[in-house]
Amino acid sequence: MGIERRPIVWEQAGWKPTDIAWAIGPLIVLQVVSELLTGLAPSTWLRLSQVLLFGAAWAWMFFCPIHLLRRRAGRNRGLGVRSRFVRELLIAVPVFYLFLLLLGGVAIGIEAITGGPIKPAAESRRIVYAMQSSRVWMWIQGATVCVLAPWVEEIFFRGFLYHALRKRWGWLLAALGQALAFAGLHHRYELGMLVIVFVCGLALLAIYRWRRTLLSPIIIHTAFNTVIFAGAVSESQRPQPLFGVLGEPEANDCRIVEVEAGSAAAKAGLKAEDVVISFNGELVDSFAALRNAIAKCAVGDEVTIEWRRGDRTHTGRTTLGERRLE
Repeated sequence: MGIERRPIVWEQAGWKPTDIAWAIGPLIVLQVVSELLTGLAPSTWLRLSQVLLFGAAWAWMFFCPIHLLRRRAGRNRGLGVRSRFVRELLIAVPVFYLFLLLLGGVAIGIEAITGGPIKPAAESRRIVYAMQSSRVWMWIQGATVCVLAPWVEEIFFRGFLYHALRKRWGWLLAALGQALAFAGLHHRYELGMLVIVFVCGLALLAIYRWRRTLLSPIIIHTAFNTVIFAGAVSESQRPQPLFGVLGEPEANDCRIVEVEAGSAAAKAGLKAEDVVISFNGELVDSFAALRNAIAKCAVGDEVTIEWRRGDRTHTGRTTLGERRLE
């Protein structure tokens, strides 16, 4: 069927309500466990556990719809990519520009309503910081975002979930439902970004219904993610100031978990368990706020830091270093 040449297999499979519960239920459980783990102190085992949970969720999103499809539509149905790929690739070029115009228009509308720029997703900022620390992680992240994500998400949301919901609720509610679920997958984003993701889900579904093959939204999705990732790589390659601390992103204050030996933070006198109050005159109430304050500076800038240790408040000055890829 091309990932299917025509959507007839996804449409005519005898989907049942239990299929939706069976596909989404484990994802919710994995997400809840992941959120609970974020409240623990950072450690190698914690990071490994989160990576395993992440991998398990992606594997489930890919294999579960295919398994259910084979059960409902017959085991003789394949998922091989056929000769339509080149034609869909050529058609995707102008469609991709229209896709970008649509999302750009949505972003302009959101900024006009809110009166300010859309905040970058905290998850995207974490990716940039991770890429700055490891070239290997940069390539792993690129393969995940630009190759794995489009295939997994299009098969799960546009291929399986849309048709499973449509079987029960009709095309309109199914379209809205799969777009909401798609936005829910990116729940760590700011509200403005979530709206863009929701519209993106609707647009990818429209492309799928128009072209009658999942190849088209996969190609568009891949191109879009590649553009976003290229921007993140470009950002990570610029000289970035390094303060040299690790914190808890989900904490209610800017508590330091680890201070890198010989870093600007260590030279200023910061230690683990200190709580940063202000950075270079800017109040910080979370580790994300500290990262944003650091990002406003340049390599070699001399900055002032105020922090709390127990009941005492300390102040120090230091010179920011440069973050380098390993």
